[in-house]
Amino acid sequence: MASLLRMTFDEAVGTFEDNSIDLLHIDGLHTYEAIKHDYECWLPKLADNSVVLFHDITVRMDDFGVYQL
Repeated sequence: MASLLRMTFDEAVGTFEDNSIDLLHIDGLHTYEAIKHDYECWLPKLADNSVVLFHDITVRMDDFGVYQL
């Protein structure tokens, strides 16, 4: 089952049980600190065999830091 929620990552994380997410797409702020925060917040929600997709992983300009994570 898929769910679309109109809220920030920080607002949405509390609506999911731990180990309940099979597929997570993270496309938020692109700084290293922001993407690390999103990943660490959602990590407990991921199932053991889950897949995480990150947006803009090859961008290496300005303050983009997704590739570093």
